[in-house]
Amino acid sequence: MQVYTTSAPFLVTSCQVFTRIHQSQVDHLNFIRSSLSTLADKWDVIDLQQSITMSSHVAARASSLQGSGLLRAFSSAFPHLSTIFIELKRRILLGSIDERIYRGHAATCFGAVAGILGIDITTAVSIFLYTTCRDMVNAAVRMNLIGPLDGGNVTYTISCRIQTLIQIYHIEAGNQILNPQKFLPFQIAPLLDILSNAHDRLYTRLFNS
Repeated sequence: MQVYTTSAPFLVTSCQVFTRIHQSQVDHLNFIRSSLSTLADKWDVIDLQQSITMSSHVAARASSLQGSGLLRAFSSAFPHLSTIFIELKRRILLGSIDERIYRGHAATCFGAVAGILGIDITTAVSIFLYTTCRDMVNAAVRMNLIGPLDGGNVTYTISCRIQTLIQIYHIEAGNQILNPQKFLPFQIAPLLDILSNAHDRLYTRLFNS
């Protein structure tokens, strides 16, 4: 059984790229100096691949703003790791200018942070998907599409499905193994993606995405 998702595959691969930094605590600074450029190159390719899969400029812009904000927040929270976050932000800026597309997406930045901090892939995916679900439900509540109590029920239902999704991916927290044949990025809501392109022309815009 294959399950498709928009952002989680990019999060996982980004997390895998930076897991080595957390594992090399013996000579942390020297490891960063010698390997940061190579790791950032790999991450940059993953981030570019996610940019290519996003057809909505509204979603791409929102994702980029969230990712850049995430790096900025963690750079301040973990000063000893600021060298890594500064390099990633530099790659985002250069990529945005050279390719004229939005770079530094929420999934790839979150995955990089999770890997750097040593958060296992299962936990990282769970956190990311849960917060995405929570934000979408909160938006629906604020727009009076559903009530607060219904929102809690919807959040719980989706959270249960998130755990099923992770099990299907065969992600094992200890060894960080996944089945690549079942882990495919895919546009799962093309109609919503098309409609979101009209966001900038709305008279009233309550949310960034």
